[in-house]
Amino acid sequence: MDLQGAAKILSETLARAGQSGHFEALDDDEVNDIFADLRDLGLEPSRALRAFYKMCDPLAVEVNPWVYGSLVLYPVRELILAHDPVIFESARKENWRSRWIVIGTAVDDPYFVDAAKPSLPVYTDTVTAGALRPKLVASSLDGFLRLCARWTEMFALAGIGVNARILHSQQDLEGERRSLAAWVRFRAWLAEADSRAAESEFWQHASD
Repeated sequence: MDLQGAAKILSETLARAGQSGHFEALDDDEVNDIFADLRDLGLEPSRALRAFYKMCDPLAVEVNPWVYGSLVLYPVRELILAHDPVIFESARKENWRSRWIVIGTAVDDPYFVDAAKPSLPVYTDTVTAGALRPKLVASSLDGFLRLCARWTEMFALAGIGVNARILHSQQDLEGERRSLAAWVRFRAWLAEADSRAAESEFWQHASD
């Protein structure tokens, strides 16, 4: 994985879109202390994930607009608080796996990596769905960062709305047309960049 390269691309793309957010390297002790606290919660963060935060701690990184609302990536110092509502205050508790580490949220939906896999695939789950149903967003963490960069290029940089249904209800027919066309381009890119994610339930129904 080229996490540093992917983080750099996302930072530069967000900057071109007029959005704040960047990634910074951290001291080993700071990351190790937080990861020790995660293990105290019964979680199992991996060396690969620890390496990511040491090299690329996200600071004020927000992808806006995202598929639903905006996507916020958490810096390492916020990881403990990020897990409280997900694991201890919801119906997910019984089925949450120790290797799933939350790295961000969109609206109230957690985005988490499977730390047991070296590529750190990224999943999400919908709070209102009831039972825990993880959906693949990207097959790797660096692929997820690149996906966010491409998404920002296709929608935020181009000034295109994400939700074609809302645009239709507003009778913005040109905006609706551009949105639908952008979705087609994004899906084509994703099919080449990450075919496994492109076939997942998340992206199959993302524009519904």
